[in-house]
Amino acid sequence: MRSTSIIGKAKELEVASMLVANGLYVFFPLVDTGFDLIATNRKGTVFVPIQVKFRAKDPGLALHQKDIANFASSNVVVAWVIGTGVAARQWFIPFREWHSKAKGSPPRRDGLAYVTISKHADWLKQFEGSAGVRRAFKEALA
Repeated sequence: MRSTSIIGKAKELEVASMLVANGLYVFFPLVDTGFDLIATNRKGTVFVPIQVKFRAKDPGLALHQKDIANFASSNVVVAWVIGTGVAARQWFIPFREWHSKAKGSPPRRDGLAYVTISKHADWLKQFEGSAGVRRAFKEALA
């Protein structure tokens, strides 16, 4: 059985690799501040915190209320990775844009808010893969 922390670190590296391939520099915080990565432009003038969320299988892009409260006053981009191997999909969504779609979700006992992938497929296309990196980090890539 693989440790979830090892899998989580592997997914952070996967996301970092995609960001670097799209022209960003990526840093790993030495202290856990609630963000997994920090992306910056090549001049080091724009910094964007990133939270990586991985699920082997999930019908939605979900966050717990604790994360929602932490991200509300930041410019964090949430990078969701759903699936593994060649079937994996990645979305890079600025928290505020995700929250604008998820906030209409009814309160759940488990404290999750989410955007259902199938119901929001057209909207999510702009945030998937390299197109999502370009959109979510447009200020840093300018």
